Amino acid sequence: MTKRNIGIALLVLVNGSAIFFGSALALLSFAIIVAHVGSIRGAEIANEMTQYFIIISLISVLIVGGVNFLTLRKLIRSKRPLRIAGIITLIGFLICLVFFIYARQDFIDYQNTTSVDRNFI
Repeated sequence: MTKRNIGIALLVLVNGSAIFFGSALALLSFAIIVAHVGSIRGAEIANEMTQYFIIISLISVLIVGGVNFLTLRKLIRSKRPLRIAGIITLIGFLICLVFFIYARQDFIDYQNTTSVDRNFI
């Protein structure tokens, strides 16, 4: 195997695992909260989870983008490694963002549609 083939395999593995990690984080962050807390507290929880998701996503985007850049520059030797690494990383982030927006809206809808008796909470 050549360095180019190893680089392409590394890109596929790193970006595939990053997309899987981001999508699982997006979906499971709201899925583990199954108790009804009301619409106001539900919105607060959704905002807190959004902040945590943004922080974790920025860290993972920086790591994955760095690995993509180094792989494209050293192993594949492309002409524009920064641009290509940015595009690949951005596509992965957007896939995860779609899952996160869906899970967040589903959680907010669940909190708004169910009723809760405040005397028992």
